[in-house]
Amino acid sequence: MDVEDKNRVIDAEAINEKLRFQQLYSEMTEGEKSTFIKILQYRAIMSLLEAMKDLKNTPKEVWDNVIMRLKAISGINAPNSKFDFSAMLKTLIPLVGALAGTLLALKEGDKALVEAAEPETTVLTDEALQEEMAKKDEALSGSVVLDLCNKKENKFSLDGSE
Repeated sequence: MDVEDKNRVIDAEAINEKLRFQQLYSEMTEGEKSTFIKILQYRAIMSLLEAMKDLKNTPKEVWDNVIMRLKAISGINAPNSKFDFSAMLKTLIPLVGALAGTLLALKEGDKALVEAAEPETTVLTDEALQEEMAKKDEALSGSVVLDLCNKKENKFSLDGSE
C-alpha cells in the first residue's frame, strides 16, 4: 500500500468518524448538546492554559495543537447560552498565536545565546602543539620556584623527595 492509498484510507476513516459524530449529535437533546459543546470549550481552554503554564518550554507542536483546537470550536456556540464563545475566540486565537510566536522566538534566542557562549575548541596540529608547549616551557622557565624545583635546591623538588 503506497502513501496515496494510506491517505485515502485515513480520509475515509475521518469522513466515517465525522458522519458518526453528526448522527450521534443529531440524536442528542438540547441539554446534552449544550453540555457536550461546553465540555469541548472547557477542554480547549484547559489545553491553552496547560500550554501557557510551561511558557518557553512548550514545544511548537503543542502550540499548533492548541490553536487547531480553538479554531475547530470557533464557530460553535452552545444552544441557549448567554455567552458568545465564538466572539471571544475571534480575539483569543490571534493573541494565542502571538504569544506562541513570541515564546518560540525567545526559546530560539536563548538557544542561540547558549551556543554563542560555548567556547570554541580548536584542534592543533603537531607543529602548533609543539609551539604551544615551547611557549609554556619558556614561560615556566622564568619562575624562580620552578628553577629551584628542577635543580632540587633549597629543599624544593617536583617529586617531593627533598
